[in-house]
Amino acid sequence: MQLEGMVRQSGTHAAGVVIADRDLTDYLPLTRDDTGAVMTQFAMGAVGDIGLLKMDFLGLKTLTVIQDCLALVEKTTGKKMTPEEIPLDDPKTFALLNRAENVGVFQVESPGMRRTCAIFDLKGIGDLIALIALYRPGPMDLIDEYVKRKRGKSQFTYEHPLLEKISAETYGVLIYQEQVMAAARVLAGYSLGQADLLRRAMGKKKPEEMAKQRETFVLGCAKTNEIPRSQAVRIFELLEKFAGYGFNKSHSAAYAVLSCQTAYLKANYPTEYMASLLSHELDNTDKIALFTAEAQNMGIVIQPPSVNHSENKFTVKPNRILFGLGAIKNVGGACVEAILQARKEGGKFVSVEDFCTRMDYKAMNKKAVESLIRCGAFDEISPNRAWLSTKVEGALALAASASRDKERGQGTLFGLMEEAGPGAKKGVEQAPKDFPDWPKRDQLKAEKELLGFYVTGHPADEFEADLRAFRTLNLGEPEEMQSGTAARLAGVVTAVEVRLTQKDKKPYARVMLEDKTGRMEVMIFADLYRDAGTALKVGTPLVVGGSVDTDAEERVRLRTSECITLEAAMAKLVTHVYLLPTKEDLAGEKMAKVKEMVEAHSGDVPVRLELEVEGKKVLMEAGSQMRIRPTLAGIGKLRGLLGPDQVKLAVQSIELPKPRWPARRGQPAGL
Repeated sequence: MQLEGMVRQSGTHAAGVVIADRDLTDYLPLTRDDTGAVMTQFAMGAVGDIGLLKMDFLGLKTLTVIQDCLALVEKTTGKKMTPEEIPLDDPKTFALLNRAENVGVFQVESPGMRRTCAIFDLKGIGDLIALIALYRPGPMDLIDEYVKRKRGKSQFTYEHPLLEKISAETYGVLIYQEQVMAAARVLAGYSLGQADLLRRAMGKKKPEEMAKQRETFVLGCAKTNEIPRSQAVRIFELLEKFAGYGFNKSHSAAYAVLSCQTAYLKANYPTEYMASLLSHELDNTDKIALFTAEAQNMGIVIQPPSVNHSENKFTVKPNRILFGLGAIKNVGGACVEAILQARKEGGKFVSVEDFCTRMDYKAMNKKAVESLIRCGAFDEISPNRAWLSTKVEGALALAASASRDKERGQGTLFGLMEEAGPGAKKGVEQAPKDFPDWPKRDQLKAEKELLGFYVTGHPADEFEADLRAFRTLNLGEPEEMQSGTAARLAGVVTAVEVRLTQKDKKPYARVMLEDKTGRMEVMIFADLYRDAGTALKVGTPLVVGGSVDTDAEERVRLRTSECITLEAAMAKLVTHVYLLPTKEDLAGEKMAKVKEMVEAHSGDVPVRLELEVEGKKVLMEAGSQMRIRPTLAGIGKLRGLLGPDQVKLAVQSIELPKPRWPARRGQPAGL
């Protein structure tokens, strides 16, 4: 039996539809796939060869995002608008794109695309169409030249005067398939059909077909415009080069319209747009984290979820977005619907017991209720989450009993209370004053796990005054990091992934480091991991230093040469401790207490006083006896006494190790 050349398997195009003028069985055989859907037995190439029309019909979530955003705009402002009425020439839209504030904007939100927008000088929809066509493998190499020509910094000529009319809008760069087809028609007299065949041939790069097309084109140029053979060959080669990656302009234009519409909504109705975006990512915690961070960067307040106020989706208030219950991890759709129904029928919940007994018991479980408590959705009832969590088992037991009695047709105390109306419910219960809540760090960890972002604070908050002394750049400002320069970052570890090197199986780590401005993945290579590995735990404040670099996708990375905990950095890198006492501090008893604290942590680091004398700042050495051993605990006590901003640390600057090998030509040393 011969196997070679036989069909191995059949596949289905993700969005392909075949259209004919009568029954498809008049043209080709049909079958069904594993799901029962009808499909052709001919492959896609053969379907086109016999003259049937193939179309791709793609569903796009962005269309629904736009529609829902416009509904929110109407609800909050009273202004009714259709997508077609969104202007494509709004100055605020293109100002936003030129500032590269594109997170959440269709088709232009990747880091590379944002950087390109910043240099592209977008002035209208035409520029956006060109950008989307250029930003793909192949034509991407032309972006710099295109921008130079656009700004008049690069002179260029046309291979033939007739090409100017065709490519003037793109500054002599042929970036659309339609331009290649127009050149064939104008220069060589091709018909529309012949020009399309040329486009296909150039795209597929079949040598024998290209040879035929080349001769046809050269003869056509001579006959139509008396273009010499040598020049016609050069023009054909130019068209061939661009046609290999030319993009369909109508396709790019359709994408650009959506990009423009979403950018308009973000620029003019930011709260409504971000709420709509978030509502369409309820099951994607990473996207929720990205868009909530962007909203906060835009000055929009993200309010934590609430069992008494939140809806399923994210809802809008003036410059505020209320977190949707549907985006909380472990809380399913049925549970959310039951919450909304119970709230509609009986008003706000006043306790965990009230919540559980009024809910449809089959729609909830222990994990869902605990998740609501851990993420802060019950904080309005009581801010003590630890105490609330102790009430869950008892409340669920009551709810289970009430549910069973209801199914049997028996009355219960809770049933009588419900019949008496909401006013018969017990008042809000308060946690005992001496009942300890969970540590703030654990609360924040739960918020990040269940919501995708921190609501009531940040893990770096308790260390921020000390971390600030060591960092030279914020993690959320990668655009400030210049490749090849030294940088020191400081934040809190929020994720650690340990791997082994392929060659010698030595452990190294990928560490996610966060501060209040953003986060960055940092590589801790094997030589550093050997010394710092045991300290790389979630929640650890960390100081890392190295040289700034960019990866293949031009994302900023740090080539780490220094990795120590904040505690170790205090001992190793602090050169001076500065105290900034006020006049009241100097006149009172605080300085005596300062001296006691310094003596209790005696060491080798000098302490200096920064005083204000007659309106001028004066530095004074505190004396040889006033030397300290900096620790988190000791510096923390000083801050607690004088104030968090009244104690400052001077630290050693970072020094990059010398490269082991000479730098490659054109690349800075150290990279």
